[in-house]
Amino acid sequence: MTKGEKKTGLDSLEGVGPATIKKLKAAKITTVDGLAKASQKSLETAGIAASTAKKIIGVAKLASKSKTVAKAAGSSAKKTTKNAANKTKDAAKNAAKKTSDVSSKAVASSKQAAKKVVETTKQSAASLKQKASQDRKGKNISIPRSVQDMPWFKKKE
Repeated sequence: MTKGEKKTGLDSLEGVGPATIKKLKAAKITTVDGLAKASQKSLETAGIAASTAKKIIGVAKLASKSKTVAKAAGSSAKKTTKNAANKTKDAAKNAAKKTSDVSSKAVASSKQAAKKVVETTKQSAASLKQKASQDRKGKNISIPRSVQDMPWFKKKE
């Protein structure tokens, strides 16, 4: 193993060297979890000293626990991320729906206001036509030929 290579198997444990790995493989123990589950007697039978067996089983159990905790943390982080993404997506949908509702109400309100303006304009136009026709005194309007014929010009004597 070179200097920059990362150790991930049995060789990553403290107190486990090449000779111990050979003995563990002979006892058919090839993983950290397998070593954590092994008994001290089975390691002694494989040719490992009692003190070393006790030490490497303890180290393997710690490594196994930390691996389990890391997996749980990763799983928890994934769930949290997924939940946050779902909440964000739901919030975006709700915001879009609210925006759509508000804009629909605004359009309806604008249409209603436009109808009122049209009605008021029609009523005003009809009122003006009626008033103009009421202001006429006869069927024919007499247009004065000169300023002297106009009522305001004539002086009262």
